[in-house]
Amino acid sequence: MGAPNLNAVRHSLRCTTVTHRHSRAVRHVPRQCQRRHQSTVTESETFKLPDGRLMGFSSVGPRDGYPLFYLHGFPSSRLDIFPAHLADKHHLRIHTLERPGFGISTPQENRTIISHARDVDAFAKGMAIPRFAVIGGSGGGPYALACAHVLGKERVARVGLFASGGPYDRSWEHIPMQSKMVHYAALWTPGVLKLAGSSMVGLARWIAQTEAGARRLDAWLAAQRENAKEEPTMSLQEERELMVRILLEGFAQGPAATVQEAVLLSTHWGFDLEDVAYDPILIWHGAEDVNAPIGWIRDMARRLKGSRLTEFEGETHFSVGRHLDQVLGELVPQSVR
Repeated sequence: MGAPNLNAVRHSLRCTTVTHRHSRAVRHVPRQCQRRHQSTVTESETFKLPDGRLMGFSSVGPRDGYPLFYLHGFPSSRLDIFPAHLADKHHLRIHTLERPGFGISTPQENRTIISHARDVDAFAKGMAIPRFAVIGGSGGGPYALACAHVLGKERVARVGLFASGGPYDRSWEHIPMQSKMVHYAALWTPGVLKLAGSSMVGLARWIAQTEAGARRLDAWLAAQRENAKEEPTMSLQEERELMVRILLEGFAQGPAATVQEAVLLSTHWGFDLEDVAYDPILIWHGAEDVNAPIGWIRDMARRLKGSRLTEFEGETHFSVGRHLDQVLGELVPQSVR
């Protein structure tokens, strides 16, 4: 489990044309803006699921692009949008699907990782998408595996895990201490998780509303840029505002969804890795990731019969986003379209 993959979203609300989409989706009024890029983004729509719940989602890329479903990190929301220029380059229509209780999506009591895979399938059917690729980022990784396990190749053309977290049933020596603490709290003191979620909301608001908070985050962002191999495409203020907006949207309905998800991710996922028959399962991970250490992910890859693990030397949970171009090319090559 980790924060939203910041490099994957840092450019996503720029260089795009945000439009309303007329479809089977129930529209939520989106924020509109005009930029110089040719791609289109629908930022805040809702889809009505068979049981009446609403699933929030965003879309980026050419409308006739191959469908790719992005299952966002934790905690996050539909605003965790892929960079528009990469969606255009690979001719992908990338939909970020929100999970229950985050952003504008209806909460769902007693949901599971498996039940969200069925929501993904319902979305695809409702949008008349017969087959699609799926990628899970950070805390979205287990949900991508669930799609592979439950839906199979009849529905899912390709499956990818990007900077994913691992399961908690093994590799205990590789799991970070903060993740172990979440696991223990989920089992024995869930009230502590609720308090932690409320604290995260307070922290995001402090950053957004105070000069001291803004300076602290700007200093962290500046440090990240010192290690970056590419030139920044937005100011520190723009990047800070984007990050805070994404974080706050994940908590738009309070901390309950975050607490629920922490429990789901840090306990049994509802299926065993050895039972996932999908092949290939593509995994990309930073070798220096401390949020989800590479040893944890190597063990997960060994247990997944169809896994193909690519390790990026020197990359962390946050810097690995610079490889998204390669990831998309490998995930959805022309041969599977």
